Amino acid sequence: MATDERHIKEIRANRFVLEDEDGKPRAVLGMDRDRPVLGLLDENETLRLGLCVTKTGPGLLLHDENGEMRAMLNVDENGPNLRLYDEDDKLRLGLGITGDGPVMTLYDENEKLRFELCVIKTGPALALYDENEALCLGLRGDRDSLGLVLFDENRKPHFELTMAKEGPVLILYDKNGKLRLGIDVAEDGPGLSLYDENGKPRAGLNVLKDGPALALFDKNRKPRFELSVVEDGPGLRLYDEKGEVVWEAPAF
Repeated sequence: MATDERHIKEIRANRFVLEDEDGKPRAVLGMDRDRPVLGLLDENETLRLGLCVTKTGPGLLLHDENGEMRAMLNVDENGPNLRLYDEDDKLRLGLGITGDGPVMTLYDENEKLRFELCVIKTGPALALYDENEALCLGLRGDRDSLGLVLFDENRKPHFELTMAKEGPVLILYDKNGKLRLGIDVAEDGPGLSLYDENGKPRAGLNVLKDGPALALFDKNRKPRFELSVVEDGPGLRLYDEKGEVVWEAPAF
């Protein structure tokens, strides 16, 4: 009989199963709807590793001894992502790299987002969320400043602390998220500003190199009253609605 030297160069099928010596399936390669899938099983025929390629990109899935997915790594149009799950199949940690930069997210037992850390083009940022995924605290930094913001349950800011090149700044907001108080320490000296319910400045107190000064403003932000103490002594100025001096003592 002549030897057939032909070689099979291609095999086509919808599913391949690799069995161990006991006839148990240990690897399965096939099509799941419109995507190719490779699954690796342990000695108890429990799926432990899965590979697939979907329309959005490739994915790797790792399962525990009960067949529950505990880790997923995939690459989509936004970049690579890693997700870790607990024993109840709840998402607890996410890592990814987007077009803006790397990001890490932490979730509670109800899969609610509670922590987020990222590095974007302007600098690093950190956010803390409550049980309703409402932003509670934000921390950001860039080349020129570092800032901390506290939010209420409606995601409105109430407290902001910034460290800038010019000096530290503290800002307080009311329940409507309106700026009401600001404190800063600039190169010229410390300052305190008070704002009305519309966020307009109404009073300012500064201690400059020449001495302390108190200013009061109307609803149009025009100065109406100014009291200061300089090297030559105290002084008082009154202004009209146009911001023009109408009376002063002593003369400046």
